[in-house]
Amino acid sequence: MYVINLDKSNSKETVYAVSELAEGLFTPTIPRHYRIYKFAENLLNWLQILPIVLCASVCVGASFPKRRP
Repeated sequence: MYVINLDKSNSKETVYAVSELAEGLFTPTIPRHYRIYKFAENLLNWLQILPIVLCASVCVGASFPKRRP
């Protein structure tokens, strides 16, 4: 998020903020490597949760008596 200061005393900072904002408009918002990084991060998070989910489902399944045919 860029804040553009309209105060005349900080004209250099205002120009810098506007140029940063314009640069953000012409470049893609989410680069490809960032999307791959986020995907890998989400995958690792799911892999951390997976053993807990499997253990919980096995424990819940074992607690119910098996149905006899």
